[in-house]
Amino acid sequence: MKKGELMVMKVTGWPSLDARWKAGWKAYLKNGKEWYDVYIGAIRQELDLYASKGDLLNPDEDWSKYKRWERHISSQLEMFGLLRAFDLESSARIDNIFDIRAAEEIYAAIRLEELSILYVHIKSPERLGRQLSTLNIRVMPAVSLGVIVGNDSALPLMRLLIVACRRGWYSLDDSCPIYVFMLLIAADFLGESLPKELAALLRSSPLGDLLSRWDDPDPTALVELCVAASNFHTTRCRSGTDMEFANGNWCYTPVELMLLMRLRTLRGLAIPHFEHPLWIAPFANFVPSEPPIDSELMLGFEERMRTDGFDEEFITQNVLIENTGN
Repeated sequence: MKKGELMVMKVTGWPSLDARWKAGWKAYLKNGKEWYDVYIGAIRQELDLYASKGDLLNPDEDWSKYKRWERHISSQLEMFGLLRAFDLESSARIDNIFDIRAAEEIYAAIRLEELSILYVHIKSPERLGRQLSTLNIRVMPAVSLGVIVGNDSALPLMRLLIVACRRGWYSLDDSCPIYVFMLLIAADFLGESLPKELAALLRSSPLGDLLSRWDDPDPTALVELCVAASNFHTTRCRSGTDMEFANGNWCYTPVELMLLMRLRTLRGLAIPHFEHPLWIAPFANFVPSEPPIDSELMLGFEERMRTDGFDEEFITQNVLIENTGN
């Protein structure tokens, strides 16, 4: 029996490695590739059309109340990020490399998408007469990638999302404990508070214990918890369920563990070393070695958004106004 298998068996009281996850890679790859091939060209074309000319393929009839980038185009950014996530995952599993450019482009696209959504939330009382509470926590892997690869804008964006959560802009339940874990560990790192009831969403998983001990100076104290968290990840990939990875995205990418390791590194803490089929070398060995390279497509896209009234400073100030007591 392999060492990694022994380590999985040592963990008691938490889920075991899900055999369906381990056996499902080929089907995931086949289905993911078909989905990727159908959509990637059209999405790139639409994003490039807006970035280069400011045109939209499916514009709304009335733009008088909205910025051109805040409606249809934000959903295209999200789709682009998810498609590039397939590149990241398949490169790691097939080619044994961490595709840093894919990671950077995923984060860049979702950053603009989330800032757009935050703008919608800021404007909702004026437009709708009520404050929306529909932010989607499923963006946490992509935002976390920005932190993992060392993008300077990622932790400030994470802080905005944490404050937005505290302001009640998220609709949260117990269907996505891994994403809640990522939000809570980032909040703890940044010294931001979140409602205590959020931590209760982690009680039925090993993530609650991992959250409480993530910055333990002794890395060996986290080994079994990391194995348990990896096992738990594999149980959250069952199709047809209301779970984090049921739609296929991020099934084979341990973003939550990479975020944990990155935050420990930023704290000057040693990394726990463990073996697990989820925690393969491209992820486990990744260390940011140089400043991220900005995506040319996303740079052009953001420039066009600014031409159409995008103002990141306005968005930031109006989210963080909660912290000033105003």
